Amino acid sequence: MSAAMFAHIIVVGFFASAAFGLSGQNAAPAPDDIVTKPVDPISVPIEPAPTPAATPIIVRFSSRAAFDNDLNVQLNKANDRNVEVEFYSPVSPNALPRRIGRRLAALRKEGGSVRLVPPQNATDMGTVMATEDLRLFRKTFKAASNERAMVASVKDRDVDLVLDRTVRGRVILRKLVFKKRPPAPPAAAPSTTG
Repeated sequence: MSAAMFAHIIVVGFFASAAFGLSGQNAAPAPDDIVTKPVDPISVPIEPAPTPAATPIIVRFSSRAAFDNDLNVQLNKANDRNVEVEFYSPVSPNALPRRIGRRLAALRKEGGSVRLVPPQNATDMGTVMATEDLRLFRKTFKAASNERAMVASVKDRDVDLVLDRTVRGRVILRKLVFKKRPPAPPAAAPSTTG
């Protein structure tokens, strides 16, 4: 057998096997040959999209009676939204306006908490310790007001006193943030085993 003839047989065999492979192995199976298996469903946990924080209601402080009425109305209609009281000029936390002191006293009487939020730029211990001296201002909460509207408006609220520091280093009250009080944990059931 000559080399040319041997090469011819190999080439013909190659093309024959390729043709067989295309028609036998890669051809689409007949419908009767299709075997289907049930596919297990894939479970991908989907986390709910975070709900954006509701825009707070802003009330500007003034020393007039209209401020009390406006704040009462806003607190009553706020539901889960925060109500922020902002000041036109710097206010020392040690010398709270009387209207604010009465409101905070009513809030504490109704079980609300008053929390100091230190200045954002409190970078050293001296700055943080300076806020400790502010505990003196809590003396203004001693006498709660008997005004029904005021008490009703804060009955389910807590408040944050947000402090700030001026360029000269003076600590001021930047704003009050009245927040919906979280529900109280359920009371433990009394034991029935004596």
